[in-house]
Amino acid sequence: MIIVLSFLGRFTLPCHFMLNNFVAATPAHHCDISSLGDFLNLSQAERIIVSIPVEKDGSPSSCWMFAKPQYHLLLNSSNVTDAPTEPCQNGWVYNNTTFKSTITSEVITLTFLSVCKYTLVLFGRRIMLLVSYVSSLLFAVASAFSTTYVMFAVLRFFTGFCITGIVIVSVTLSN
Repeated sequence: MIIVLSFLGRFTLPCHFMLNNFVAATPAHHCDISSLGDFLNLSQAERIIVSIPVEKDGSPSSCWMFAKPQYHLLLNSSNVTDAPTEPCQNGWVYNNTTFKSTITSEVITLTFLSVCKYTLVLFGRRIMLLVSYVSSLLFAVASAFSTTYVMFAVLRFFTGFCITGIVIVSVTLSN
């Protein structure tokens, strides 16, 4: 029974960990221009200049691209004409440098360890594993029905708190 529960927990963990990629902050991105063909030996920055319109703040547009490359922008980038644009045709390219690492998982792990280190010894690992499974399920379902962002954030914190308990107890039981 404990092996089945351990498998179920490990099977659903990636879903919880990947959720933040879809509900958290969106990194800078622009249309994927890699399939537009040969750009006559242009650098990546020059390809973006001729393919992606610029927003008012000077950053490349996130959702629009020029219908045809605007090579004249290489000569004078301030001479932006009303060239025809279209929505992104081939997906997006994301800037991965912003979110390489965060301390959220470390804070949750330290919180779990400081709060529950005595309960693991007092009640046993098996009971704490079952409590972590049930409570993570309850918090995850409750977060799906949250009505405000604050409620969602608090419920996701407690879901992560319980999932950390699953991971820690499962690792201890497997040793």
